[in-house]
Amino acid sequence: MLNLAVRNTRKLIREKSKTENIRLGRLFTKKKTAAWMANMMDTVGRETVTVLDPGAGTGILSAAAVERICTMKGVREIRLTCYENDPVFLPMLENNLLRIRKKCRHDYGIKLVYSVHNDDFLLAMRDVNLHTLFAPELYSYDYIITNPPKELCRKDSEAASCMPAIFTGAMDLSFLFAALSVCAMNSGGQLIALLPSTVSTASYLAKYRRYMAESTAIERVHLFLNRAKDEKHTETLRKNMIIKYVKSEKTPEFVRISTCHGDEVGDDVRILPPLPYEFVVRGESKTLLLPKSRRELDILYFVNGLPATVSSLGLKLRNGLTLESRYPDMVRDVPEPGTVPLIHPRAIADGQVSLARNTKSSYLFPTIPSLVQKNRNLLLIKRVPAKSEGRHLVCAVYLASQFPRYKYISTHNKLLYIDYADDQKEMSAQFLHGLYAVLSSTLYENYFSIVSSSKQVSISDYADLPLPEERIITAIGANLMMTRTFSRKACDALASSFLRIPEEVK
Repeated sequence: MLNLAVRNTRKLIREKSKTENIRLGRLFTKKKTAAWMANMMDTVGRETVTVLDPGAGTGILSAAAVERICTMKGVREIRLTCYENDPVFLPMLENNLLRIRKKCRHDYGIKLVYSVHNDDFLLAMRDVNLHTLFAPELYSYDYIITNPPKELCRKDSEAASCMPAIFTGAMDLSFLFAALSVCAMNSGGQLIALLPSTVSTASYLAKYRRYMAESTAIERVHLFLNRAKDEKHTETLRKNMIIKYVKSEKTPEFVRISTCHGDEVGDDVRILPPLPYEFVVRGESKTLLLPKSRRELDILYFVNGLPATVSSLGLKLRNGLTLESRYPDMVRDVPEPGTVPLIHPRAIADGQVSLARNTKSSYLFPTIPSLVQKNRNLLLIKRVPAKSEGRHLVCAVYLASQFPRYKYISTHNKLLYIDYADDQKEMSAQFLHGLYAVLSSTLYENYFSIVSSSKQVSISDYADLPLPEERIITAIGANLMMTRTFSRKACDALASSFLRIPEEVK
């Protein structure tokens, strides 16, 4: 059945012009990916099952789903509903479903009843979601399988009004498809969707993730990875990932994650050990922590197993205070009476701070008291590292003794800094250097590359960052100060020695 739908779809693509067939080729689900998505469907134990394909196209996913269900024990009838409003696809969709129905009866003895709605699925479901008097009477579906359109939906569009509870600014149509599909799910229903990979961490999708977490639970995830030669640095492709949601009163105990390289499921699929649900679906915004290999899993378990955190050590990550473009009248290039040093991101290099790297705006005349802070030992972190630096965290040690004449300093808003939450406490030089060495090590760089939501450092991402205990950090710092170097090699050597990092994690 799947072969039939794919073969006919390829024929349709060949009949179009070169530019048009390239566009169409990008729209359709690839054969092996469709089969993989269908194989995520688990039996529901009923003789009659209902299936929804919200953006059916030519019926590739419908064919894969029906073929999968036909292999399930006890199924005698399949009720399939397809939504498709593109006139280019509709004739082939009808033709494919007619032929699939015959194969169901002939090959499996199963009755297929299908219906095709020439409607926009989002608009058809809008009244159902908003509980209006115009809501159509719909099936409640056991299976929903979809590769929804990946198009930007703007705030003033008709589609945006379909799901006001989750819509923020402009978002991808595919998330509206997935969210509205939940309205049509049975208790115990399963939704398998091919969604943009931004679903896992993008801050603007927090409302979507919370809505889905309240209505469903994630059971399986499949990641498409780049084909990097170095497996230690593979990244998730930005295009898509497959997520299986289930509608159940009981949250699954585990989430199963699988991966493959390229943009289609191939023969190199790897399946990770089942991960605890709370390990994957995290925090109030329900971001997804999705390790891509056993090595990444080992890194996560090792770092998360460290005995302390930023907060348990009494530390706090804070934003820098001054954005010079807002206060141009307060900025000075040279020191004047009443000014204080203004530390910029450009003052940071090789783990240290030097105002000599600033060509201008190195001092601030603070007529607003909230723009200054006590001159004390700080660990500075660039909020937006340069691509050339090749790191998530670019840190620097700032010692108050660098500016002994000043009681106060100011920090640029494009910096973050770590300090004690208690303003009466100050980090010792040894502890500060130790904190720098730990966060600048390859272990933590690898950890950040897994857990961070973007290249930009966010306070929320690291508010409760796992750390070694204080005495270990202090001992690492004391040794780093004796080496008189801030290189990553020195940080790695000390972290490896004091933290006893296993080989599989290095």
